Amino acid sequence: LFRSDIHGIYEISKILCGPDSLPHILQSTLGVLDSFMDMSMGLVVLLDRVGEPELVVGGRLGSTSAQRCFDALPERALGQIVVTDVPLVVDDVAADATFGDWDTSLWGPADHRFTFIGVPIRDRDQAIGALIIARSWQHYPTFEPDGDVRFLKMVANLMGQTIRLHRLLARDRERLLDDQRRL
Repeated sequence: LFRSDIHGIYEISKILCGPDSLPHILQSTLGVLDSFMDMSMGLVVLLDRVGEPELVVGGRLGSTSAQRCFDALPERALGQIVVTDVPLVVDDVAADATFGDWDTSLWGPADHRFTFIGVPIRDRDQAIGALIIARSWQHYPTFEPDGDVRFLKMVANLMGQTIRLHRLLARDRERLLDDQRRL
């Protein structure tokens, strides 16, 4: 790891261990991630038990724009990340037809070329969502995504632990409230 990667993980871990609501923690994490990676777009997508989007959070995007950005992604791309539990890198989305049409209108200027990187967010041995970013080639003409994928996998693993903890606490809170109502 580079020194900046270690510093990034440190800053992100401080946010993920914070006492805030899960959507705010994830949004703040994307904000820090953006400052380290200069992203065009960043999303966290969490899925419910049947695979439907439960929560969509964007870094610089408000909730409506984050949802629009998510809706514009090819469904097959997200499906591949979650089903295979393997990162997905598309070097140039404009030149890629594997997943269908890419709508990059919310990612940045139309004349830019974009790389898409998505890594699974895991809870133990199961993918529960994805951390997705896009980066512009205008700023990185010799872009090598391997280092970014490794860094994003570490961040996604930390997110997975935080999400698990938040879900366990919510479940315990509900159980306590149910017990109090019964009494």
